[in-house]
Amino acid sequence: MSDLLMNIGWPHTANVCVVGLGYVGMPMMFALAKAGYKVFGVDRAEDKVAKFNAGECYLEHVDPAMLKGCLDDGACAFGSIDDVPPCDVYLVCVPTPVDKDRIPDVSFVDAAMADVLRVAPPGSLVVLESTVEPGTTRSYVDKAHGVLLAYSPEREDPGNPHYWTGNTPKLVGGVTRDALEAAVALYSAVCGVVIPVASPEVAEMAKLFENTFRLVNVALANELKVVCEAVGLDVWDVIKASDTKPFGFKAFWPGPGISGHCLPVDVHYFKRTANQAGADTPIVVAAEGYCRSMPARVVQKVAEALNGVGQPVGATRVLIIGLAYKRDVGDVRESYARPIVAGLKRLGAGVVVHDPLVRELHDVAVSMGVEAVDVLNESILYAADVVVVLTDHKCIDWQMVCEHSNLIVDTRNVIPVGENVIKA
Repeated sequence: MSDLLMNIGWPHTANVCVVGLGYVGMPMMFALAKAGYKVFGVDRAEDKVAKFNAGECYLEHVDPAMLKGCLDDGACAFGSIDDVPPCDVYLVCVPTPVDKDRIPDVSFVDAAMADVLRVAPPGSLVVLESTVEPGTTRSYVDKAHGVLLAYSPEREDPGNPHYWTGNTPKLVGGVTRDALEAAVALYSAVCGVVIPVASPEVAEMAKLFENTFRLVNVALANELKVVCEAVGLDVWDVIKASDTKPFGFKAFWPGPGISGHCLPVDVHYFKRTANQAGADTPIVVAAEGYCRSMPARVVQKVAEALNGVGQPVGATRVLIIGLAYKRDVGDVRESYARPIVAGLKRLGAGVVVHDPLVRELHDVAVSMGVEAVDVLNESILYAADVVVVLTDHKCIDWQMVCEHSNLIVDTRNVIPVGENVIKA
């Protein structure tokens, strides 16, 4: 144990392996390299490994200079953990999605942990960062063979200009005291603020609660939007006014639905944890259901907006701006755009989509059965009977959209109020 702590401490002589080079693993590699560790990455996706080693940044929200700096510090990626030099620390940052029936799928974690525990030497530290149900980290104890196990949930917020891996506080729970001590030492050098908790289970549940908290409050913001419309108020004005209170309030904003790799997914891990313990989650179930009703409401708003100008939706061309789940990223996982596009198509509308940050835009459009446009210009806007704003990327010329659109349905409050603008 003392040798491991000595390697993790200053000067950092530990070798660290990060398994999974996506939205969590890649920034973690940057932070580790910046802290002075020798870092190796592993990913089964050959294209990611090749691009990483070539200095090609495949995450649109990540600064390519950070990747270059990481490579300059000696980092490199491999397609198999068997090719990685011996390491003192292994961090598992792989996806934990849900399947088509929204049942949690931990197969990526199981596969990654099996690989890591096969090669990790006794006395090394293995930390799971992926979102999992409480008890998951401890379930690997029998296969650990002298390896120190800990859990530290990822807290990535792609596109956030203020927080990234290197300055976001880290929760850490260790299966043993030695594991906790080693994990705290590691993350203290990387993230600055580290919060030890009583057990891995506390850290695992905290991760689920953080995103379930967001889901419930987003649902409340969407419900407030409906109420404000009914009484003739602007929901954005109301939330901004409430946000002036310095205690007891946190602003959440309405939108066209829940999307991305956290909110629509983590809630199912939370619900299954509760259900397996015989506990009910009526508030969470209602919040999820309400958020999932938002795409249908957007479709209804589009139809009403068109009917208001004497155009039946079935004979119109609809331009969707934004397929990504949030501003300034290109991630379309669990995208709320899909049910909105499907709903408009069922009404007979011709749909065109645009998102400058989605790298495989045309492939995504094909999967939706619609047309994609790469460049947004005056003629594209004017050709649409209605423009529907789903994602408010800063790189889009919203003034041009405002000036050259016949009719706009804005779900993000990015277009100034005007005669041709419907807030939804």
